[in-house]
Amino acid sequence: VGTRKRFEIAPTTGDISFYEDTGTTAKFFWDASAESLGIGTSSTLGKLTMSDGTNPLAIDSGTYNEIQSYNRPLLLNRQGNNVGIGTSSPSAVLDIRTAQNTTSQFTSPFIKLFPSSTTNTTGFTGITYGTSTADNYGWSAGGLRTSTSADVGAFVFNFHNNSATGSERMRIDSSGRVGIGTSSPNEALHVYNATTNVLANFESGDAKAFISFKDNSTTNTDTVFLGADGNNMAFYAGSASSERMRIDSSGNVGIGVTN
Repeated sequence: VGTRKRFEIAPTTGDISFYEDTGTTAKFFWDASAESLGIGTSSTLGKLTMSDGTNPLAIDSGTYNEIQSYNRPLLLNRQGNNVGIGTSSPSAVLDIRTAQNTTSQFTSPFIKLFPSSTTNTTGFTGITYGTSTADNYGWSAGGLRTSTSADVGAFVFNFHNNSATGSERMRIDSSGRVGIGTSSPNEALHVYNATTNVLANFESGDAKAFISFKDNSTTNTDTVFLGADGNNMAFYAGSASSERMRIDSSGNVGIGVTN
């Protein structure tokens, strides 16, 4: 039609080209020898290649059955059952790679989960971790909207035993307080159990196990501390070598002496 090329079949190769409105560039191309189709390009990279001229996307149904974006890496590999975002060589079921971000952790993360609507006091945005092939067994973790205000929330960990709702095991509230066994922590660390008398166990693989205390004028973390020395309770103050008091396994109290 006129002087503009619209359609062409190459007589020697059998390739078929459909051209854009100027008749200079093939935008729909059949590569007869490779048995592949190009849309927006005549350079096929798989059985089907689509391109805007800069960022080709190829679909290949050969050995690997994969979908790959070349200049903006995205790979769906049926043979390995892996998905790669930011990498063409995914080493896990989902492998996401990009440069670390140091300033906009919320707006530019590796993965962003964002609600399309909110539910006051109970709205949950999170991820589940299954421990069974059946639903509702395992763990879930995520953000919980705890009031009518967006600036009040908690990060919660729930255990699910044949339950979609699950039972909360731990949370970090918006003030940074950690609650274990309680959804209302009132201190930096709040541990609760309805039936157990011993609420925490601090165990060292060394010969002794201590807990240190430090305020804004205490010199070091090993200045004031107490803990187990065998079956004895020892109290230190002033330095790591200054035991001030102990209660031995027989109930005897020593002040200024260690035996």
